[in-house]
Amino acid sequence: MLTLKQFLLPTDFSRYADHALEYAKAIAKPMDAAIHLLYVLEPIQYVTGFTNESTDVSEERVWMEAEQKLNLLQERLTAEGFRVHACTVKGFPEDEILRYAGEHGVDMIFMGTHGWRGIYRMMFGSTTEGVFRKSACPVVSVRMPEDKSL
Repeated sequence: MLTLKQFLLPTDFSRYADHALEYAKAIAKPMDAAIHLLYVLEPIQYVTGFTNESTDVSEERVWMEAEQKLNLLQERLTAEGFRVHACTVKGFPEDEILRYAGEHGVDMIFMGTHGWRGIYRMMFGSTTEGVFRKSACPVVSVRMPEDKSL
């Protein structure tokens, strides 16, 4: 029998990640699986190659805000009866998601996706697609329902 006990939800705190979380919760609940929340702070790329105090403070502020949001989300899920682990790391999202999944024995990864195509996808790439191609475990790619009013 297949046993799934460790789920990973990488989050950027967007509505796309929130939507993927609903799927993770629905599957985790009956299996009593733990949910790992992961936020990856991507390094700021400096055009000149030099850093200055204002950008360093900005990165620190983003880190602290992410930690606060992650803690609130962890508290909410714990109150809903889930076992939750939360982690903030610095690095490139695709690499860090795959590293975390491997190190923590993750059985399944749930990721929200924007569903971008064409030039947007070419310009911004797709973390979800990269994780999907390289992951040792199944990846559930959750797309937002289309907004019919647009």
